[in-house]
Amino acid sequence: MGITDFKASREWLYKYQKRHQIVQRSPTHVGRKLVMTEEDIEKEAQFLHMVEEIAPLNDIPPCRLINFDETSVKLQNSYKKTLSPKGVKEVTVIDPNASKKHFTVGLATAADGYKFPAVVVFKLRDGGSRA
Repeated sequence: MGITDFKASREWLYKYQKRHQIVQRSPTHVGRKLVMTEEDIEKEAQFLHMVEEIAPLNDIPPCRLINFDETSVKLQNSYKKTLSPKGVKEVTVIDPNASKKHFTVGLATAADGYKFPAVVVFKLRDGGSRA
């Protein structure tokens, strides 16, 4: 482009955002991954098919088929505002340098519908963890 001495003023930024319908919003979701990939969907389908075949063969009752998942919850959100297109309902932010101040929540449910109590794990100061 050949432009070497450009400096954006607040007024220039305001007009640019207005011209391109960009607004400042609070994030509605902060995460590390936006959507499931085709590979994720295929792996999930293969796993469910395997469980549906194996469980009846081994006389495993639904109450013994348990799905457990865990997620990290940040204690402090580092993003207060971000830029997004005007009119969108969800504003997602990817945080590659996630804060180390977090705790882990584990949730489990059985194939018969039973929901187990949540497990919350906090990191101890000496590097261990405690549920």
